[in-house]
Amino acid sequence: MEQKKVPERAIETYFPFSKVSEIAYKESNAKRYYRPVLTLHKWFARRLGSVFRSILIYASLSSSLNKLKDESIQPNHRVLSEKDFWDIYLEEYSFHDLVVLDPFMGGGTTIVEAIRLGFGGVIGGDLNPVAWFTVKKELEDVNINNLQGEFKKLSSKISSELARYYKTQCEHCLHYADVMYFFWVKEIRCEQCSDTLSLFRSYLFAYGRSDSSLGYFLCPQCNTIFQDPIKKKNLQCPECSYAFDSSSYIVKRGKFYCPQCEYSAKIVETSTKQGRPIEKLYALEYFCPNCKTRDYKRADSKDHELYQKAYQELESIRELLPLPNQPIPLGAKTQELLNHRILYFTDMFNARQLLALGKILKEILQIQDQNIREFFLITFSTALEYNNLLCEYHRKNHYIYNLFRKHAFPATLNPVENNVFGTAKYGTGTFKNFFAKTIRIKEFCQNPYEYYITEEGKTKRQSMTRSITGRVVSSYSELIQKPSGSIYLYCHSSHEIQIPDNSVDLVITDPPYYDNVQYAELSDFYYIWLRLGLEDSYPWFKPPLSPKKAEIVKNPKLGKTEKDYQRGLKTVFAEIHRVLKVEGLLVFTFHHKQLKAWSSIIESLLDNEFYIAAVYPVRAEMETSTQIRGKKSIEFDIIFVCRKRRKDPETIEWNTLIPKIKSSQTRKIGSLTGETGSLSDEDRLVVTFGVGLKYYSQYYPNVMYKGRSLPIINALESLVSI
Repeated sequence: MEQKKVPERAIETYFPFSKVSEIAYKESNAKRYYRPVLTLHKWFARRLGSVFRSILIYASLSSSLNKLKDESIQPNHRVLSEKDFWDIYLEEYSFHDLVVLDPFMGGGTTIVEAIRLGFGGVIGGDLNPVAWFTVKKELEDVNINNLQGEFKKLSSKISSELARYYKTQCEHCLHYADVMYFFWVKEIRCEQCSDTLSLFRSYLFAYGRSDSSLGYFLCPQCNTIFQDPIKKKNLQCPECSYAFDSSSYIVKRGKFYCPQCEYSAKIVETSTKQGRPIEKLYALEYFCPNCKTRDYKRADSKDHELYQKAYQELESIRELLPLPNQPIPLGAKTQELLNHRILYFTDMFNARQLLALGKILKEILQIQDQNIREFFLITFSTALEYNNLLCEYHRKNHYIYNLFRKHAFPATLNPVENNVFGTAKYGTGTFKNFFAKTIRIKEFCQNPYEYYITEEGKTKRQSMTRSITGRVVSSYSELIQKPSGSIYLYCHSSHEIQIPDNSVDLVITDPPYYDNVQYAELSDFYYIWLRLGLEDSYPWFKPPLSPKKAEIVKNPKLGKTEKDYQRGLKTVFAEIHRVLKVEGLLVFTFHHKQLKAWSSIIESLLDNEFYIAAVYPVRAEMETSTQIRGKKSIEFDIIFVCRKRRKDPETIEWNTLIPKIKSSQTRKIGSLTGETGSLSDEDRLVVTFGVGLKYYSQYYPNVMYKGRSLPIINALESLVSI
């Protein structure tokens, strides 16, 4: 019997990936302006909203390039072509007859964009409770006036109480000034001469604010901070007359070098013998409201006394404050912390930080309205990234670096302590600043907009009418009963998706990236604090740490191998196959440097009777990202458009596919380089892999090479040389 022809969607035959990459590039450099809602809380390797908006649109439209048959599309949109891209991109759609699922929703990019496009059913799931809570609060509405009113109450209770621990004497007018940042350095004892060493990587403290030829230098003898030309090598402290070389250092590449006896050793090995290095407060940055001066100063005796007072108060009331007490578990990313003898999560904070954070959280937990309390909790949680002892100072831009600027826990030797609640004027990453950001984000959700690029190359903003809000439900049946404005979010592994067979039109997702990101390990930093306010409301916040056993990653420290990663993906792809309609599409993005990562995910896909109908390269990350800067990194994802296999594939010789792969690769790279400049070798290889795997999948498992079936890993190896 002849099978009924499945109607094609536009993305199977056409997707303007070069245009999408153009707007994605701009978004990647300014996410807080393009997609404020997706910056409500940190999530790791979150994909770009403009890319997933485009995927959802082109996966929902008819494949006819001359006439769009979908009733939801306006009559004036008759042609899907590059010249009409912005009309299509900015359309106010209502895909009310379609159900979309993201089984690896992470930070919620798919879910947010599906709400914006008016999908009738929106389902998202993630094993990680922090991801689930983040998406929930991205979508839930709140009365902004009530939110601001609660902040005024909280501020009146504790802001002045906390501010007294962030005061110092201005060196210009001698009035009390507000401290923005405290600068600390870890100290270690030389094993040979017993001298105490401050582990500075450089004595260049910061670059000049108004004159980049000048720098602020730190005297290694007395810790005075003074200005001199950046290029000047031989310096003399104006306070103690100590002469030193501006290029000298104590620490380099994980080793310390004793200037007294020239002994050197690895810091980690010495810490194992001596215990965790102590931290010494040596400098401050402050703003004086009296003389309007922003400046640095050496920490004086009063500054040290103030910290001791904070320490003593913490010790006296510690048991009354909501503070986490979990030890840090061994993991691929936590290993560095353990090596540096940071053994408990509270070891990432000093006494003043714990005191301030504990007092703020205690007040938050007393808020009666659950929705408002949860918005304060997520604001508090995201502020943690700037209020811990793993932060450093941006010497050129004069602000604090956040903890997760890379997907790791950097055990910094020169930590910077932020003003947790915030000053009256300056400072970055404070609780007060993040609350203001939460307000802006919810205002955006209520009155969203979209950026686009004009023919003249200018970026403009267009207001959109549909708000980014919805009612989060806890089951598929609730979603079906009240589909209007509802979103079904589940917090468990997608090994078992609790929805009926053949119930989903589209699965749009971004699967875990092999061993690139250890989501659970990193998110524990937030989980341990959020749990204090959520464990009584949601069962997935009951355990002491976020779940790791069912997490689909490769993590040797936890005994998770490549085979575990592949088995996990295979189980989820089987569930996707079950819930996806016959005519439905699975679309996902992926990139990686390792061939085994590619082979694992694609083999899991193909073994579940999917094939790849189309592939497109699209920008994934910005060039200047601290995650990829200075490395031979990949900046483009491959979009894989997949369908259920409905007939047995033909047998084909691999070498006969190579010319087609080369031709398609050349065309796609040509389209990209016309918009974004030349591609790196790494990105060219990503495009080649994507195109090659598309052709391979359509004949799998009957792709032959010299009379034998060709495994995926061998096909990938042959593509490297194309």
